[in-house]
Amino acid sequence: MASESAGFYKILEDDLRQTILMSIHERGSLSYSELVEKFDMISEKLLNYHLKVLDDFLSKNPEDQYVLTVKGQLALKFFSKFLLY
Repeated sequence: MASESAGFYKILEDDLRQTILMSIHERGSLSYSELVEKFDMISEKLLNYHLKVLDDFLSKNPEDQYVLTVKGQLALKFFSKFLLY
């Protein structure tokens, strides 16, 4: 349970990670190139770092696009309820 809390904290501590999750949720899925284009203000190296941190919250669909895992969906619900209002 402590590791679960640590995973959520890693997302909570960074606005960009929250924005990545929200962007994927809004579109349903995003390819890597779409993420690079959307977040063109950061380097690909930094984007890759954030995607790695979000590994438990994201997976790839058969089209090789990022989608939210169940854990990612729950994290987003948490953000919506407690942080975005």
